[in-house]
Amino acid sequence: MELLYGKHQSEVLRLKPHLFRSFLKERLVSRFQKNPAYSLRAFAKSVGVSHASLSQVLNGRRPLSLKTFEQICSSLALSPKEKSQFLEIPGATKNQPTLEQLEQDQFEVISDWKHFALLQLMQLKGQPTDVKSLAFRLGLSSHEVLYSLERLQKVQLAEAIEAKRGFETWKIKGSGSTVFSGLRETTSARQKLQRQMFQKSFEAIEDIPFDHRYHAGITMTVKMSQLNIAREAIRNFCQEMNQLLDAGEKNDEVFHLSVALFPLTKIRKE
Repeated sequence: MELLYGKHQSEVLRLKPHLFRSFLKERLVSRFQKNPAYSLRAFAKSVGVSHASLSQVLNGRRPLSLKTFEQICSSLALSPKEKSQFLEIPGATKNQPTLEQLEQDQFEVISDWKHFALLQLMQLKGQPTDVKSLAFRLGLSSHEVLYSLERLQKVQLAEAIEAKRGFETWKIKGSGSTVFSGLRETTSARQKLQRQMFQKSFEAIEDIPFDHRYHAGITMTVKMSQLNIAREAIRNFCQEMNQLLDAGEKNDEVFHLSVALFPLTKIRKE
């Protein structure tokens, strides 16, 4: 918990630095996604803070002053309600928001393709696991990869290894499994992930040579009562394909398999 002092020492606000840093990182990554050429320097300029200062704040190496906090919030046009989520109300009971934050971190992991891709990529034999190398293989910025790895670290799926020659490397923790139970927003998280994956599939049609991908589909008539049987068959098919293509230590790339079964006609009400 960081203390923010106003004009007088008695004006003390307690900032939740973890939440605010995460919020800033999400905003930065969002801008990277919209514009791959966007930079941390440009983000710093947009919020009225020096590049060096913002970098230290995001890395947790520098505390925030009230003036800087207010400047960033003002530049991002945050409402009083949005700002309040990063501040502890004076006199309020100190409850650790660990469950709420963990669920949010889990939601972000489940709902973003980068986390799944990183967990698989780091398992490839001979794959360098420094941020720059991982970013190159996935076609992402180093910032996007670093923040995704930090998110995986929070949910105990990855951990940083001691830096060598100035380059921090990472590894998966445990099996790298991303199964979360009891998460209230699992359905919406999966929906977000599915939209991302089908967007990646669409992009692959344009960008990936045909001999490195396979897109196929069939339009058919069906009996609605058979839908659950079809779902189970698709689940089994995905598992079979995973086993078929898994060559263990000989694996050298990361692919994604998506199967979509949906109605083209308006479902009639019974």
